[in-house]
Amino acid sequence: MKTLIVYAGKYGCTESCAINLEDKLQGDITVVDANKHKVLMVDFYDNIIIGSSVYVGQINKKIKTFIANNLNKLKSKKIGLFLCCGFMEKYEETLNQAFSKELLDNAVAVECFGGELNTEKMGFLHKKICQVLEKDMDTSQIKMMPENIQKLADKFKV
Repeated sequence: MKTLIVYAGKYGCTESCAINLEDKLQGDITVVDANKHKVLMVDFYDNIIIGSSVYVGQINKKIKTFIANNLNKLKSKKIGLFLCCGFMEKYEETLNQAFSKELLDNAVAVECFGGELNTEKMGFLHKKICQVLEKDMDTSQIKMMPENIQKLADKFKV
């Protein structure tokens, strides 16, 4: 089985999750950062796992484009979806806005891998936004969820 993990993030959390997921899967695995590389040939894969970070309730534009360009092909594949987002109370809403009902219905696994708030990697503007958020919200609840990475991987075991 050939599996493609295509993801896009901003500060490394989504990349870390994609690599962690790769380690839990079997077979021929290809991991592609959509921010750095264009994914051209989805035809060669049996399984496709799509992941994105979430900022201001939106998934990464490169992932949106990847899905839009490949939706018909994705329908014939075994699909997994994951989001890296820190605010779990917004996960379902973000999920339904980010992915079409058609894609969600076709997915064998859909998970939230949690998130992290690492302001050291952020630019000035994002740091300021996070400072405002930290005043109004309990950001201590933002954490990674490795058990959800394992759940998604388990759905792709042969």
